[in-house]
Amino acid sequence: MRANQELVRQAARQHGLLTRSQLFGHGVNRRFIDRRLVDGSLERVRRSVYRLAGSPASWEQDLLAACLAIRTLSVASHRSALRLWGLRDIDDEFEVTIRYPADVSLEGVLVHRSVDMLECDRTWVNGVPTTSIERTLIDAGLVFPAKEVRRIVARSLTTHLVARPTLWALRQRVAKQGRNGIGTLVEALESLPASSGSESGPELEVRAILQSAGLESPTPQFPVDIRGKRYYIDMAYPTAKIAIEYDGYYEHIDPETFENDRRRQNAMQLAGWRILRFSKSDIRNRPEAIASEVARCRRQVL
Repeated sequence: MRANQELVRQAARQHGLLTRSQLFGHGVNRRFIDRRLVDGSLERVRRSVYRLAGSPASWEQDLLAACLAIRTLSVASHRSALRLWGLRDIDDEFEVTIRYPADVSLEGVLVHRSVDMLECDRTWVNGVPTTSIERTLIDAGLVFPAKEVRRIVARSLTTHLVARPTLWALRQRVAKQGRNGIGTLVEALESLPASSGSESGPELEVRAILQSAGLESPTPQFPVDIRGKRYYIDMAYPTAKIAIEYDGYYEHIDPETFENDRRRQNAMQLAGWRILRFSKSDIRNRPEAIASEVARCRRQVL
């Protein structure tokens, strides 16, 4: 196929795909397209969407073809967006979102209609139009249980796809609209441990328990440098080298987080730190035991 060079460049930016309107826009007519379909220079992928012969097939290409086949503005969303962002690797049905009141159906594609899709909610990932990472995390609350959303949110934070303040700011915007999915995201955020320099709710509860028992209040989010790496301890008695850690159940869902936590603990113990770990159940059901164990550890050291 002796295609216009601009068309070739455009196809290269689109995983080898071109739409009928793009072809028409460069002076190509229906008869030309029909001839190229017969000689194999073009291959029909979706309604009004074609692939240049020789272009490698891929999951991203199929997803983009679905977006291009929907003539109204559409973006990959929900499970498809999570996969584009590297937060899911299961071969789900394609999902895209369009603006309400447009109504489109496409074989093999789950089409969502949104009344609150803003320009800031759209971006491009691997050459495919998709929902922003913040919007994607909110949409995850519509299709997954809270446990899975916690894992997804934690993964997005640890891989630096998104910052916690950004999620809270987005929460403030969409919560006013009563948007579905936000409740699950908020629950996931509130269950996460604090980032460096701030305390989570459970950590504040542990400090209150210790203070009520007459113990000195530990230092929150205490930084420790060990062999060139900086770690933050949830709460610490630095002089006694006692670390108090809060364990949320979500942490053990992600294998990478689980392994990093174990390496961190080993490094701290080898550096002479004593580590006490408490859970949400400890805070709720045995606060006296928390105070007793911390006090006993302090007596052993001091």
